[in-house]
Amino acid sequence: MKKEELKNWLKLDYYHNNLFIRRIGIPQYQLIKVLEVADLQNIKEEFASTMRADDYIIKLSRTVNTAQLDTIIKSLYIADTSVWRNTIFKLVPDIVDIHSWDTQITTTDFFRNVRIYIRRKIANSIIQNRDVVYTMSKRLWLERVHSRFVTDWRLCPQTKGFSIGRTPLFFVEEDYAGRLIFMAGLQHYAINLTQVQGIVELKAMKDGK
Repeated sequence: MKKEELKNWLKLDYYHNNLFIRRIGIPQYQLIKVLEVADLQNIKEEFASTMRADDYIIKLSRTVNTAQLDTIIKSLYIADTSVWRNTIFKLVPDIVDIHSWDTQITTTDFFRNVRIYIRRKIANSIIQNRDVVYTMSKRLWLERVHSRFVTDWRLCPQTKGFSIGRTPLFFVEEDYAGRLIFMAGLQHYAINLTQVQGIVELKAMKDGK
């Protein structure tokens, strides 16, 4: 998607859509590269659908109206569980059971899996664009390896993490563990799926995009 398309989507429900993006935890400039607006909307709708099937939310639905239930579900966009509990208490003052661990676990699992899904798309984008020169948008601690063919990835004195700053990175291959192998100078580094969102195109970094 384009930046303007994301801005327009955020404006549709600026407060809650921004909270939703923050709860996902992937920078907006990364989302723009690998998702469409329809993808974000589908993920948002899937979350609402998932939560409406939650036993505790079903219980609440018997005492609140549709708009109030929607407010309760959207309060889960904020990781601080006290916000969710306070929202329920305001809407249902006489409620006895104000907390559900299962609901919180479902929410946490949902957004964690969304992050994995997006990071995998970022990794696939890198794999498909082998001619692009990359760098890091922030300082990362990486696992250095002796060769891109090394299969023993255990950390040992010879393969401790090295921070290489905003050095040009050239994608080499994906290893059997799903990590991306990059070359920086004469060294090879393994970047795992969690770190991959910190990898950007060098040209975009220089242009300030």
